[in-house]
Amino acid sequence: MEGLFQIGTAAIFLSWIAWSLFFAPRTRIYRGNLPPSPGFALPIIGHLHLLGNLPHVSFIELAKRYGPCLMLKLGSYPSLLISSPEFAREALKVNDIVFSSRPSLAASRILADNAAGILWAPYGQEWRNLRKLCSLELLTSRRIEESRPVRAAEVAAAMARAKEISKAGICVNLTSLLEDLTFDIMRVWVMGSSESSRSSAGVYKRVMKESFVAGGEVHVGDYVPWLWWLDLAKVARMKRVHGEIDDIIQKEIDEHCGKRSGSDDFITATLRNNEICRTDRDRKGLITDVIGGSTDTSALTVEWAMAELINNPRSLERAQDELLQTFGKNSLVEEDRLEELEFLTAVVKETLRLHPTAPILIYETTHECQLERYTIPPKTRVFINIYGIARSEASWSDPLAFKPERFLGSGAIDVRGRDFEVLPFGSGRRGCPGIQLGFTMVMLVLANLLHGFHWSLPPGLSRLDMSEESGLTIPRAIPLELLAVPRLDARSYSV
Repeated sequence: MEGLFQIGTAAIFLSWIAWSLFFAPRTRIYRGNLPPSPGFALPIIGHLHLLGNLPHVSFIELAKRYGPCLMLKLGSYPSLLISSPEFAREALKVNDIVFSSRPSLAASRILADNAAGILWAPYGQEWRNLRKLCSLELLTSRRIEESRPVRAAEVAAAMARAKEISKAGICVNLTSLLEDLTFDIMRVWVMGSSESSRSSAGVYKRVMKESFVAGGEVHVGDYVPWLWWLDLAKVARMKRVHGEIDDIIQKEIDEHCGKRSGSDDFITATLRNNEICRTDRDRKGLITDVIGGSTDTSALTVEWAMAELINNPRSLERAQDELLQTFGKNSLVEEDRLEELEFLTAVVKETLRLHPTAPILIYETTHECQLERYTIPPKTRVFINIYGIARSEASWSDPLAFKPERFLGSGAIDVRGRDFEVLPFGSGRRGCPGIQLGFTMVMLVLANLLHGFHWSLPPGLSRLDMSEESGLTIPRAIPLELLAVPRLDARSYSV
């Protein structure tokens, strides 16, 4: 056995040498000034040993120790870590075109079917066309206004479920309620309300949630390609999840092909624009991005906002007082009056600052550029730690405290990508195209929860645990369960 172990060790070592010399992605030696690097990179893994279970937290510690712009070697790949608003502005505004593509990862190759859609696709004309289609057919003010009845019906149903649970005197599982609500809103808007769409909703919801988990797992092959075989179990899981999602969406597309008239959902729009969505692969990639990118993020933002408000009773009381003054005891929240809720808007912005749903923006440079005084090579993987930027003492006073008041007034920092101290939606070409829709959904759901019910902690708790889980997004480590007591005098909880 000892001999076999020695042979195996020698084989791995020789394989690593061969890969390093002939096949590994390499960066040529630059005469320019590269960003600093945190010391010696270990063989094979480089600086991967410096990252913990929560990379966005590990990146904060690296930035404190080595500075806001670092060059790392994560496995075989040169990688740039950006941790300040100044360098983020330089990357996403001054050098926007350079920082506009995505690296090829297991998630993009398998879950996204070789980067179909707009989330993982490389920058180019095809990506621009798909993004334009998504914006014009789904995310304009007119289309969002037209979809108001869908949101109203689904929010009403969710509030009714919460009311029934509250009657029993047990906790409402807000994590589950919000996941179901945001998914149902987008499913109906994108796929329509056909019988097949409703019948497959449960399975689709399950596999979409599984895809978020699978996409956030660390794949060794994403960093050390010649060790891809260590990911076989994870790859098999991703293929299974992708296959299930693919089958569900394909059935919806086939059904829509048989009756194109009389429907105005997003699948119909992709069929109508067949010069852009030329194949079902394009359609399925776009549909997956739209549903996946707007359900998990919206649900998590509302969940974190509710948790922060429960832990900050004065802010909770102020938000509910504002709702009472705006809508009254016998009037329910109306979507067209959400802009009147100044403090609740500040609550959402402060939640997005402390808990951006995507903590790290991931890019790949298209060619060499200058980032202030540093030279950045082409094909460099780029990680912009927006989680760390938004919690920096250099940009924010008392940065770890929940203070919605910092977003009140005309001089408040913008959260939509113009100010780089807080970037929950990204910025530049790759900035989120669904900002208006996302903000509307979060405000509507949060306003109804706060206006419709008094919320309190379960017995035995004095404060909520705010621990995080790792992944492409940042979910709470512990599901959010709260006691609810109806607050309105209105006879129903429909919107």
